[in-house]
Amino acid sequence: MSQELPRFVGFATLGVLTTTQEIAGRVLEAIPEADPQTVVEETFAVVAVASARAAEVGFESQPDVARAAGATLASLPLFHQDYMVGSAVLANPSSPVEADADSITRRISFYASHLQEGVFPGSAVLNEKLELFMGRVSVPGLETSPSERVASLELVDSLSLHLRVILGFARSRSSIAETTKIGG
Repeated sequence: MSQELPRFVGFATLGVLTTTQEIAGRVLEAIPEADPQTVVEETFAVVAVASARAAEVGFESQPDVARAAGATLASLPLFHQDYMVGSAVLANPSSPVEADADSITRRISFYASHLQEGVFPGSAVLNEKLELFMGRVSVPGLETSPSERVASLELVDSLSLHLRVILGFARSRSSIAETTKIGG
């Protein structure tokens, strides 16, 4: 397995977290009555899975690395939940802590079924999937459609930029690994 994988995963994790915060913040600002936990979990899931797909394409010349990077990035929402539960337990050991891993797993699975493995999600695909996302996080009775909200919040542009950065970094790491293997 590539020695570039840990560096890539660290880099990509920062991107996933930053993009998740950016998109969730925009959505919550635009739809203040939306459930914050739902918005954050849905956002984290769609960003993590889309990032996994970008990584899989970026490392396509190294299938084992592509699978490992993709699986790790897609699982970030679960890792985050484990971290938060651990923090809560350590902060207050006498209080019970409940975590709904099934909810996050279902959200990840939903987006994994909509974003094809090993295929980079371009703008048209992102627009379609972010409309689904917006429908899942919105409250009933809003005056605008999910597609109008996705467009006005510029969600496709934000996620697309993030995915292009992930793809480029994965390709650069893959190229370095290939050069080392050839020259070494």
